[in-house]
Amino acid sequence: MPFTTPFADRLNNVETSAIRELFKLLGKPGIISFAGGFPDSAMFDVDGIREAVNAALTAEPGAALQ
Repeated sequence: MPFTTPFADRLNNVETSAIRELFKLLGKPGIISFAGGFPDSAMFDVDGIREAVNAALTAEPGAALQ
């Protein structure tokens, strides 16, 4: 990949990493990722989190926001 910005010439031949290639797969339908940090957002317990946040803000708003 030739660069048009002032990078060192040695960067012209840098290949992508295997990890970067694997991350490209995470958005494909049917792929289940067990990588920590990229959970399926459909699995988030939004209602439970909302309830917990509301309870914390109601009981101790100052402490909850620190």
